[in-house]
Amino acid sequence: MPAHSYFHKKKILLVLQGTHAGGAEKQALMLAARLKEKYSCDISIWNIQSGKPQFINEIEKHNFKYRSIIFPASKIPLKQKIKLWLWRIIFRFKKFDIVFSYLIYANVFSCLAAKNLRNTAVVWNQRDEGILNYEFDPQWLHAALKHTRLFISNSTGGAEYLKKSGADEKKFRIIKNGIDPGDFNTIEENNEFNKFRTEYSHIASMVANIHGNKDHGTLVKSWVIVCTYFKNKNLFPVLLLAGKEYAQANELNALINSLQMENQIKLLGFVNQVKHLLFASDIYVHSSNSEGTSNSIIEAMAAGKAIAATDIPSIRETVSSANYRFLSEPMNSERMAENIIFLLENIEESKRIGEQNQKFVLQNYEVSNMVEQTVKAVEEEFQHG
Repeated sequence: MPAHSYFHKKKILLVLQGTHAGGAEKQALMLAARLKEKYSCDISIWNIQSGKPQFINEIEKHNFKYRSIIFPASKIPLKQKIKLWLWRIIFRFKKFDIVFSYLIYANVFSCLAAKNLRNTAVVWNQRDEGILNYEFDPQWLHAALKHTRLFISNSTGGAEYLKKSGADEKKFRIIKNGIDPGDFNTIEENNEFNKFRTEYSHIASMVANIHGNKDHGTLVKSWVIVCTYFKNKNLFPVLLLAGKEYAQANELNALINSLQMENQIKLLGFVNQVKHLLFASDIYVHSSNSEGTSNSIIEAMAAGKAIAATDIPSIRETVSSANYRFLSEPMNSERMAENIIFLLENIEESKRIGEQNQKFVLQNYEVSNMVEQTVKAVEEEFQHG
């Protein structure tokens, strides 16, 4: 590692928005780990939500400094100003060299808190296509966009959202998510999800936190069609849904029960070993109306799975071309069911597609590429002040 590198021994802060281990949090922690390893950076993690995060083990593993921080957003303008003022004081006192923020609220207030700190580089990380819209005073959003020097988006859809919101597109960099394909090279013998093999003929899975933007409802309706088709052949498939359960999970459970699908659709909650679930699955499915680059789709491809998903720009941008014919327009349960049935019935074809997906991940989503491109983008924008 060259001693003159801009990142050498920098004091770096990552500001996260939630306690769950979603795609944004995984990407942030992978970046932090490699910056510490390669450049001896001093890493701090702030979370704008209180509570013990699901990724605390990863934080402790790398000895990152961690704290929950006062969240400035408030529907009371004076209270919001006071809390942001406190953030600015903390930013000045801590003297971070580089701040990476993830998701809309963390992005807005990190950029505002550091806007007058000449020696602090702030990077806005856009991880969706605007689904987590900013709901407080729009002037704060516009001010944050105006004073941010570098935006990193993991999808063109995310960049388009920033452009429509008023950000200068000259400041954009599109950098794809990264994963460590080595994590998916070996299949663990003690895979707790193999138990479903003894009861069900086929296994499909989806890994996504359960909220409205993921549209699990369409997938559930698709699964009814899938199960009816296979029941006529005396076969019984199961759909495994992993992810943190928000308020919409109650509605989803009600839908599953009303369709009498509780035996063939299982809500698993947060799953720590996602790769075990993916290895146990025959195919991977993903119903969503809006995404950035989906981390779980990349992981499913790395695990050698064919993908049936909704045909939205960011998903088409993420998957290999071998999966294009299994993409269906959003909220089309019939078409999604047809794609799922084909992949489950033609398992050798699914395996062939899965092998192509593994090669595609190695070429396009290796974590070192994500880190190198991020370092380069920051250096180009901030190295000379």
